[in-house]
Amino acid sequence: MRDPGALRRDLGALRPGPWAFAGVLAGAAAGILLVAFVQWQSGLLLLGADLLLAAGLRIALADDSVGLLRVRTKAFDALLLLVVGVALIALAVSLGHSS
Repeated sequence: MRDPGALRRDLGALRPGPWAFAGVLAGAAAGILLVAFVQWQSGLLLLGADLLLAAGLRIALADDSVGLLRVRTKAFDALLLLVVGVALIALAVSLGHSS
């Protein structure tokens, strides 16, 4: 018979922090590639949305499982990510799409 605490330890090893950071990093890389090679407004929209996602993850995840998204306090991290994300989206939208 299996130890009842073993499943809990196995599930505890699957913390969302590294995966959350990897997802945010992948989204940022895709946004930077769009800015560099396709259309900079679309890239800025993706980067802004990615930062908003990072802010949501920082708010939703516990401090001990957030991984590398944790830099300062939860409020500071989330506020900074929200402000920069909204600023990037506002910049892309206000300048419009050019072909």
